[in-house]
Amino acid sequence: MSEQPPLTDDIASVLRRYTEIQDLERSLKQEKTQLQERLAAHMQASACAVWTAELDGAPLTVRCTPRTTVEYDETRLREVLGERYTRILDLDHKKLKQHLPRVRAQLEPLLPLIGSPTPDRVRVAIEDGAVQAEEFAGAFRKQVKHSVAVMRARKEQPAADRPGPTSEEDADMGEVDF
Repeated sequence: MSEQPPLTDDIASVLRRYTEIQDLERSLKQEKTQLQERLAAHMQASACAVWTAELDGAPLTVRCTPRTTVEYDETRLREVLGERYTRILDLDHKKLKQHLPRVRAQLEPLLPLIGSPTPDRVRVAIEDGAVQAEEFAGAFRKQVKHSVAVMRARKEQPAADRPGPTSEEDADMGEVDF
């Protein structure tokens, strides 16, 4: 493991403010959700889907659009429908990503339609001699982005032994160009 950079007063101040902002974001997100619920209830009571109002001299438009979600008991439907189960299925991007290593070979013929080049695949193709590096001249743009993540760790563990964030709320990651 590389040597830890020093925690200067300036960087301590940056980290302190960063974690304060994380707390504010979490709090604001919760408050915004509560306010949206109150606005939705107000508009539903008025049977209004679009509402225009002027607040402090600024015109506002508030929309309340119902969105219905349906969750199926897939195990039960598989049992009940048998072979007909596939007739009600559509692509599920989460499942596709989850099972991609298992289905990659079957998707190979569709890659010209659904795929994109990746640095790893390009490197392997060049190493295998399938393509020449010169063929990529002017066909790509390389950018360096730095991912910065600040996570709250449990105090009882030494910093080097601490695991990553325990939930999405504990971590905040963003990319920056510099």
